[in-house]
Amino acid sequence: MAQKLVRSVKKCEAPSVHLPTSSGDPEAAKIKGITSAVAGRAQILVVPDLEAGNMLAKNLTFLAKADAAGMVLCARVPIILTSRADSVRSHMASCAVAVLYADARRNASSLPAA
Repeated sequence: MAQKLVRSVKKCEAPSVHLPTSSGDPEAAKIKGITSAVAGRAQILVVPDLEAGNMLAKNLTFLAKADAAGMVLCARVPIILTSRADSVRSHMASCAVAVLYADARRNASSLPAA
């Protein structure tokens, strides 16, 4: 999965992502006719730009009390995005995602350079 995400990012194409309304609810995905091995069980949500990501993250963290990790893709190095209001757990999650992404890029020898 990480390799597929890295390949998509190398091409600067967003991987297929389910709508947030059905991303965390398998029953909602079924009702909407979304058929996928991960329908209703998404753990990564990809957004089109920084503003959309900020709105989604703030809604999820403040309204749903969700933990979040933020990172900019399509850069030469991982860029971690955190907010001053984020919890320590969210800061650590962002660091962990960046380390995993950097490691996957280093180990993916078949990928073109950034």
